[in-house]
Amino acid sequence: NGVMKDTVKTTSMVFIILIGAAMLTSAFRAFGGEELVREFLTGLPGGFWTQFIVVMLVIFLLGFFLDFIEIAVVVVPIVAPILLANPEANVTAVWLGVMFGLNIQTSFLTPPFGFALFYLRGVAPKIVRTVHIYRGALAFIGLQLLALVIAGSFPSLVNYLPNRSFLTSETAPPPMNPRLQSCLESYLFDFYDNEGDRLRGSIGQMAAADLSYLPTSVRKALEESTDKAQATFALVEAVRESQQALTDYEQEYRPLHMQVRDLQSQMRKLDAELKQHSLRLRRLSEEDNAKPAQLAKLQAEIDHLTIEREALEPQIPVNWQADHDQYLTLSKAEKRALNRYRNNVDSAYEPVPALLQVLQQTEALAAQEPEIAALITTISEQDSKLAMEQVETVANSLGLIAGSSKVKSKLSKARRALKGKRADPAKAQKLVGESLSL
Repeated sequence: NGVMKDTVKTTSMVFIILIGAAMLTSAFRAFGGEELVREFLTGLPGGFWTQFIVVMLVIFLLGFFLDFIEIAVVVVPIVAPILLANPEANVTAVWLGVMFGLNIQTSFLTPPFGFALFYLRGVAPKIVRTVHIYRGALAFIGLQLLALVIAGSFPSLVNYLPNRSFLTSETAPPPMNPRLQSCLESYLFDFYDNEGDRLRGSIGQMAAADLSYLPTSVRKALEESTDKAQATFALVEAVRESQQALTDYEQEYRPLHMQVRDLQSQMRKLDAELKQHSLRLRRLSEEDNAKPAQLAKLQAEIDHLTIEREALEPQIPVNWQADHDQYLTLSKAEKRALNRYRNNVDSAYEPVPALLQVLQQTEALAAQEPEIAALITTISEQDSKLAMEQVETVANSLGLIAGSSKVKSKLSKARRALKGKRADPAKAQKLVGESLSL
């Protein structure tokens, strides 16, 4: 009762905080607070990364005074959509959440208000002073900051596992009902059967298309996509064969499985009773006033249970282990076939919509060419500060165009070449020229 009451109290407190945070966030947005935050962040010079650093700094400072629940349910829902909506961001919500988590964790280690340090103070012996804890935490703060820099510099490290989840599987974001997965794949397999000839014809047209005008990396990705699309039908057949083999084997294996599992269940119950009786017998035998009749009765029960237990074990068929191993082998083969199909089909279609998006924005990219070319004159004729602003404006407009990241990257480097006392207009012009070539 005590544990249940305390659990209910704690859970209720957490949900009250969540409800209160949702009400506060709703009211904050209703009165235009989110617009004020958005205007403040988007008004900062430097684009997404300046906004991100400011938000991380605010969350770091809030970690001195607020618990992680309050930060996660009040602050993050306000700032995260603003950051993710920025077209320059090109980051995932998973990466942003991990960065926030690392930041809050670092804040909890940082004197003078670090929550984690005070938790440690509560369990540490009196000989350990608070100053010692502060000094000892410095190494861990350094490690946390290093982890923040690494995760920020290489988002692919954070997104590695989420990217390994197949878009057609139950682990795909957003989460879906696992029971729905078999229905989804069954529907797809029927679709392949009904539309197989048309699909193969379309894949053949793609394979025969002249892709020589595309960049090498894009062309190779598309060629690999076509090869994997053609391999899909063979992989579907492999999945069906493995599933059929498992289904056929299950018909004869199921009765044996049920029989053995029932016997093993009975044996586990007997083992539990034997353990309990043996414990009682040991404790009674250690007492000075133990009655011999009671000890004899317990020993008789133990002997009876032991005989009953030993009688069950020979009832397990000799072929059980071999048949069970065969079932596991067939089950693993089915999973491998499914994973090969899912991995292949994801890799087959992902490059296609990405390329379509790039091709659809070709005209928009071509329209930027005169503006980029004009930057060379701007850099040579105008003040470095004004030239930087012009370069940044063009770079921001490129950020809205799919596939232009390399072009934009050159302009960003050109802007940095114009920055500070060591401004190098010649280098900036060269970088703009390289951007124009790309």
